[in-house]
Amino acid sequence: MIKLIATDMDGTLLNSNHEIPNNFKETISSLKEKDIMFAISTGRNYLDISYKFDDYKDELLFICENGTGIYYKDECVYSKFLEKDTIKKLVELGRNVENAYPMLCGTKGLYLEDEKVLEKLNELFPMNLPVINVDSLLDVDDGIFKVNMFDLTDAETNSYPIFKNENIEAVTLTPSGRYWLD
Repeated sequence: MIKLIATDMDGTLLNSNHEIPNNFKETISSLKEKDIMFAISTGRNYLDISYKFDDYKDELLFICENGTGIYYKDECVYSKFLEKDTIKKLVELGRNVENAYPMLCGTKGLYLEDEKVLEKLNELFPMNLPVINVDSLLDVDDGIFKVNMFDLTDAETNSYPIFKNENIEAVTLTPSGRYWLD
């Protein structure tokens, strides 16, 4: 008996224009009649994706930040935040990667330390959540789901090898496209 269907967003649920399929409303209604929960599963922040599903927020489960934040009916029902010492290790290591910039993904938005990088980020990836420039990522007061590297060279060949060699406990590294290391 099926109780849950989960799907990735980009390149799976959303079309090449990042649009919800035309038959989405009918699909959700059909699943609801069968008592099957539908979940959006993504590495993105809830604040960045939820607006696409405003009409369905009360019917969908959102598994965000690679599973470290789960939302239902616009409320966080599960969170697994990084420990401060893990954040410190990742940020300090990330600050030393050439042409790459650490970012914190938190409950209130994304945080980064370089205003010029913020401009580049907004140019390449317009987002629908607060992107907050801070003096130090180590002073951010928020629940942090993950540390991303925004790598302007190439995440897989530039920042990934550096982090992989460190073998930081309880951290899983995932290159995600050209610019991102989650």
